[in-house]
Amino acid sequence: MKSVLPLVLAVLFIGGFASLTHAQADRNVMVEIFTSTTCPPCAPAAAQFGGFLNSYEFADRVSVIKYPVSWPGAGCIFYHQNPIPVNNRRSYYGINAAPSGVVDGSIVAGGATGWINRIQNRMSVSAPYEIDMFAMRSDDGMIKIYASVTRVGSENHPESGSIQMRIGIVERNISYNAPNGTTNQDFVHRNMAPSPFGLPVTLAVGETTVLETETEWNDDWVEENIKVTAFIQQVADPLAVLQSAMVPLQSDYSVDTPVLVSPANGAADVPADNLVFSWNEAAGAAMYDFELSTSADFSTSEFLEEGVGNTSYTIAELQEGTTYYWRVRSTFGSDFVSEWSDVFEFTTMMSSSIGRDSELPLSYELYQNYPNPFNPGTQISFHLPHSDAAAIRVYTVDGRYISTLADGVFSAGTHQVYFDASALSSGIYLYRLETRAEVITRKMTLIK
Repeated sequence: MKSVLPLVLAVLFIGGFASLTHAQADRNVMVEIFTSTTCPPCAPAAAQFGGFLNSYEFADRVSVIKYPVSWPGAGCIFYHQNPIPVNNRRSYYGINAAPSGVVDGSIVAGGATGWINRIQNRMSVSAPYEIDMFAMRSDDGMIKIYASVTRVGSENHPESGSIQMRIGIVERNISYNAPNGTTNQDFVHRNMAPSPFGLPVTLAVGETTVLETETEWNDDWVEENIKVTAFIQQVADPLAVLQSAMVPLQSDYSVDTPVLVSPANGAADVPADNLVFSWNEAAGAAMYDFELSTSADFSTSEFLEEGVGNTSYTIAELQEGTTYYWRVRSTFGSDFVSEWSDVFEFTTMMSSSIGRDSELPLSYELYQNYPNPFNPGTQISFHLPHSDAAAIRVYTVDGRYISTLADGVFSAGTHQVYFDASALSSGIYLYRLETRAEVITRKMTLIK
C-alpha cells in the first residue's frame, strides 16, 4: 500500500507586543491497542472496551487505533493486509503480547480495566497542544489530510526534531466472523500517513503549524466507516502522547472570508507606530494572509504577511500622514483559501514637528486606548515627562489583577503597548499607569 510524502509544512508566527499567558487545552486521550482476531483473550477485552466507549461521557475525546498483530497461529487477517506500519508501532513500544494497550504513550497493564482507568485519569490532564483537523477523499483516489496544530501551553518537551505527529487511518464496524468468536471488528488499523514515522512538529508557545499529507485510498474500505486519527508524540523516552484527534472523512470543506475590525474604514489620525490590525475570526480558518498597500488596487504591497496565526497583526512603523489600504483572507492549508475581505482605508497622524517641543506634555499622561471598544486587542499609549520607572497593568473593575503589559525604566516621551484580551470575556476593564510620582487609571471596553 503506497503512501505519499507530506505536501506542506508551514510554521506561523503569532504577532503582538504583549499578551496573556496561553491556557492549556482540553486533552483528547490516545489509545493504541495491539490485538488479533485469532487471540481468545482479545475478544472479552474488546467487548469490555467497546461497552465502556458506548457509555462514556467523554467518548468523543478518545482517539483509538487497534493494530492487528501476527500471532497467535496465523495471526490476524487484517495484519496481513498491511503489516509494515503495525510492525513499526509494535517495535516502537516493544509489544510482545496481545491484547496490549498503550494509553497516551504509556503501556498499561491490567487489560481493558487498566486501559479504562488510565483513560479516565488522563482525561483531566490538560494538553499543551490543540489539533484542528479534517480529511477528505479526493477524486484522484487519495485521502487528503489537513491538520492545524497550535502549541498553547508551556509544558516542557524535547527540542527540535523530537516531536512527531503520527496519522493513522482506521475503519470502524467491519463485519467479520473471527476465529476468536468476535463478529464486529472496530477501530481497525488500515494505514499510516505519510508513514509510521509521522511528521515533525517544532513549535514555541503561541505558534501554529499546518500540516498537509495524503495516503492512497483502498476500494475495500467502507467510506462512511473510515476515521483519521492524529496524535503528537515525543520520539524519545518518555514516549508521551501530548494531544490527539480523530475525525471522519468529510465530503467538502470551506473557509469564510474574515470581517475587518480595526483600524476602521475611513479612520483618520491613526497612530503610525506599533499599529495593531484586527479582524473577526472566520469559520473554517486555520490562519490568515494580511496585506497592506498605499494603492487602493494593491498594485504594490507595503506588507504581505502569509500565515498569521491569530486575528491580529502588528506593524512597528508606518509613514506619517499617509493613506493606507488593508485586507485579509482566510486559509486552511494550500487548498482552502477564501476571497479577500472588503478593503479598509485609513490615514496615519502627523507627529509634532521639530521646533514645537514646547507643545509636548510636561506631565504624566495615560491616553485612551485605541480602538475602544475593542476585540480582541487594543493599543495603550502613555507619556513620561522625564526618564522614569513605569508600569502598565490591567485590572477588572473590582480591582482583580489581570496582566502587566510593561514594567521597566522608560525614557522621556510617548510609549505604546499592546493588550490582547483574547482570553477574557466582554466587559469594562481598568488599565493603570503606575510611576513613582503618579498613578493614573482609565477604563476600556471589550466587546466580543
